Amino acid sequence: TISAKAGTGASPNGFIMVVTVAGDVTVTADGTLTSGVTAVTAVAQINTVTVGGTFEQEDQFTVTINTTEIYTVTGAASGTGTTAQTFKKKMYAVASSNLYFSALSAPTQWIAGVDPGFINMASESAGEETLTATAEYQGLMAIFSKNDIRIWSIDEDSSVNVFLQTVKNTGTVAPGSVLSYA
Repeated sequence: TISAKAGTGASPNGFIMVVTVAGDVTVTADGTLTSGVTAVTAVAQINTVTVGGTFEQEDQFTVTINTTEIYTVTGAASGTGTTAQTFKKKMYAVASSNLYFSALSAPTQWIAGVDPGFINMASESAGEETLTATAEYQGLMAIFSKNDIRIWSIDEDSSVNVFLQTVKNTGTVAPGSVLSYA
């Protein structure tokens, strides 16, 4: 769903949308923006682009509105989570080199709400390595990759999260192998 910027009223009506598809999928889209209204009854314009078919990692979908606003989605975006864990009133998921977290007490809100976001582990220690799992460890969080475990002090307020240590030459390639002990 593509919405015009708030406060633009009916002026975006008629903007032309160009949909570019790479991959074996079917796309349904109206070619122009509609439903914009004047400031008297201002609400956002909404147009829907529906993508169907079989999705594959290489698929890429781009929608361009009036040659200036471009929206691109891929079949395997960097935010595709592989494992998830509940910890201190948030959900945490690993995807690529990122540890994503949901909003506080809102496990389905990964974009809006109170303090959702992510930590890029590649900026915390040398090299970018795909994360494989997370686990609670003595009140801290252990974030696993193939060759390392990163220990973090994680708080409900992400602004006070603290990286503590990397345990080199440990880690796992098997997320199911990360279990609590004793």
